[in-house]
Amino acid sequence: MKITKSFNNISVYKNTAQKVYNITDEKRELYKKISHESRLSKLAAEQGLLDSIHEVNIPPFKPIY
Repeated sequence: MKITKSFNNISVYKNTAQKVYNITDEKRELYKKISHESRLSKLAAEQGLLDSIHEVNIPPFKPIY
């Protein structure tokens, strides 16, 4: 028995067709570069390798006991 795969443009999350993006290869490469740099920055920040740019907000929490 031959198994055939049905390919369609229906997203698993919606009942509408997936959006088709018509962008140039240069634009696609730019988006890939930005995404990759963002991922590396996030990993470095999570590992504590980067200095904080903004002050961390610590609210004045005073619990009542």
